[in-house]
Amino acid sequence: MKSQPETAAVGSKWTPEEEVLLIDSLGNDKNIDDIAKEHKRTPGGIRSRMRIIAVRMIENDGKSIEEVCNKLRMTSEEIEDAQKRRTASKHNTEAKSKPKPETELDVLNDIRKRLIRIEAKLLQE
Repeated sequence: MKSQPETAAVGSKWTPEEEVLLIDSLGNDKNIDDIAKEHKRTPGGIRSRMRIIAVRMIENDGKSIEEVCNKLRMTSEEIEDAQKRRTASKHNTEAKSKPKPETELDVLNDIRKRLIRIEAKLLQE
C-alpha cells in the first residue's frame, strides 16, 4: 500500500495536526473516501482513527457520547463498540504483561539454553 501514492501514509504514525485536520474534515461533511485520499490513507484507516479519537475524547477530555457523535459523525453504537474494544484491548495487554510462574523445568531449560549460547561464543573466540 505504501508503494501507491494515494495510500503512502498507511501505517505511518498519526500526528496531532493530522488528527485535527481529520476532525475538521468531518465537521465540513467531507466523505470518508475523500478524507482518506487527502490523508493518503485507506477509508478503513480513517474509520479506525475516528474510533481512537472518539474514545480519547470521552476518556481524556470528558466529552459526552452525544458531543463526540456530532463532532466525528459517528453513531452512539459505533462509539460504544470502540469503547468496548478499547477495554478489551487494555485487559489483553495487562494479561500479557503479567509474568508466567516458572516451573523448575522452565528454569533448567533456560539455564541450558544460556550455557549453549556461552559455549558457542567461547568456541568462536
